Amino acid sequence: MARRRRFPEAAWDPSGRRLLWTQNKVSDGRRLDQGCVVRQIRATIVARLSGVDTIAQLPLDVVPQIREQAAALLRDPKSFTFQGTGCGGDDPGQQPPYAQETHIGRYER
Repeated sequence: MARRRRFPEAAWDPSGRRLLWTQNKVSDGRRLDQGCVVRQIRATIVARLSGVDTIAQLPLDVVPQIREQAAALLRDPKSFTFQGTGCGGDDPGQQPPYAQETHIGRYER
């Protein structure tokens, strides 16, 4: 099997004094922070159950709601619709889809 030539993710400049690397990420307008979404879903469920003292007060639809929200996190990310705020994903049609940033590290002897 032929080996592909891989270009380095980081490289030294010709003088050997600076290390250069590029960071690529999905842009903030498209990216949705799943941990933030999970925390907001959990907070919503806890708030809904905060006044429940007995099993008779338990809302009957809470278990299917939890199950549906958990299943939604496992579906195709393009089909996920999140109604909360502050977790990103505010502009899913934003272009370009990737943000790039070049970093320079200096080597001092």
